[in-house]
Amino acid sequence: DFVRKNLGKFVRIEIVKSPMSLKVRNWYMGAVLPAVRSVVKEWQNLSDDDVHEVLKKMFNYFDFYNPLTKRTERCGRTAMSNDSNTQRAIEFIEKIRVWLAEEFLTELPSPEEYKKFIDSAPIKNE
Repeated sequence: DFVRKNLGKFVRIEIVKSPMSLKVRNWYMGAVLPAVRSVVKEWQNLSDDDVHEVLKKMFNYFDFYNPLTKRTERCGRTAMSNDSNTQRAIEFIEKIRVWLAEEFLTELPSPEEYKKFIDSAPIKNE
């Protein structure tokens, strides 16, 4: 029916990717970053943004040649932006989880543990 009704017309088809999950982003910002910062002694005085930048350069990066400095530099690519998707973010967090387990013998809080913690927090003015 669609083809018959639109015969001779141009139809635009766009691939729509799944948007970034707010639950995954909240888990990353509220549980993963603080856990990493608490485990890595050298990073304890860094802000969440600084830790995020370091993790991007470690696990989700690209190298480029900078003609001004005449050297190859590393630039972190975020997996937590609105342009990203949940699968990419989970893959990024999984790399962090493996690194913490191998280097520091520490596990990240699971999303379920984080949700229980957040749900158990008292609501303001209660």
